Amino acid sequence: MESLHNRASVMQSIQSYPTSGTMHQMYPQGQPLMIKHYSPISSFPRKENTLHAAQKHRLAEQSRRNRISGQYDTLRAILPSIYKTDMSKLKKAFVLSETIRMVKEFKKLVSEKRATNREVGNCGIPGGADRLSLEHCDGGEGMVKAVMSCEDRPNIMAELAKALKTVKVKLVRAEMVTMGGRNKFSLWMQGPKEGPGVLKRVLEAVMRRPSWIARKHRSSWHSRASTAYNFNRATS
Repeated sequence: MESLHNRASVMQSIQSYPTSGTMHQMYPQGQPLMIKHYSPISSFPRKENTLHAAQKHRLAEQSRRNRISGQYDTLRAILPSIYKTDMSKLKKAFVLSETIRMVKEFKKLVSEKRATNREVGNCGIPGGADRLSLEHCDGGEGMVKAVMSCEDRPNIMAELAKALKTVKVKLVRAEMVTMGGRNKFSLWMQGPKEGPGVLKRVLEAVMRRPSWIARKHRSSWHSRASTAYNFNRATS
């Protein structure tokens, strides 16, 4: 009885299998039968890629930290204020603050140097043309700066002093450069009360005065002095 029951189960299982017609409908001719396989080995490469990326990131971070530490060591070696201090006792925050302080100090020195160079450059090489410029100076009440380029000639300083005396200005500072038959004056003056227009006209008169007129006046003065000397000798 039991054997008959087993045979019936086997026959029922065989009948449940798809027939050739059913297989042809499920898988038409010309299309390959796709059989999917699952393998636990396929998950290994993904895990290896993750580990490789983590290791690469760790090496990059270590390289960055070493580079920053090397830069701090360089700063410790060149900063004058911590040159003789024990390097192991210096924290990075202190080194960074000292670096910022030194940079600010250097910027201040550079600014002062540039200001000095500009001040010296204002009384630099004389130009080839006669020029005169007036400007008000900061930090001085009524202070005027005049820069004048003109031809070099004898007694030009005396002429300039006489011209400034006529407008009643106080000469605070004067610089002069002579090169190639040309003069350049930089004059710092207090006043005048009449305004810069009067001072400009007086300086322009000195600047544009031809050298032959100055030589003529100088020769005339020497001639008068010689005549007066001879006259005094004759009458004595």
